[in-house]
Amino acid sequence: MEAIVDNGEEWIEPMLEFRNLLAETQDPAKKQIYCQTKRRNGRVWEKADGSHIPGPYKFSVHQEFLRQLLEVQNKGQIRAVP
Repeated sequence: MEAIVDNGEEWIEPMLEFRNLLAETQDPAKKQIYCQTKRRNGRVWEKADGSHIPGPYKFSVHQEFLRQLLEVQNKGQIRAVP
């Protein structure tokens, strides 16, 4: 995606920024900010050292991601690729 932007296709840059935001949520140090403690089945998984394994994204995070994605789309910055 970065190569596409580097080749002059600036229209895709907002999607690149959105992708980078999603990638940031995979940083283990930041998982607690974005993810729930409980899994979808209600269980909390723990490692041998007592730390928990994060579950799915929090509902508020889902809402914010959708809002941002729709904002990029509604601005008309995303177009169909021929």
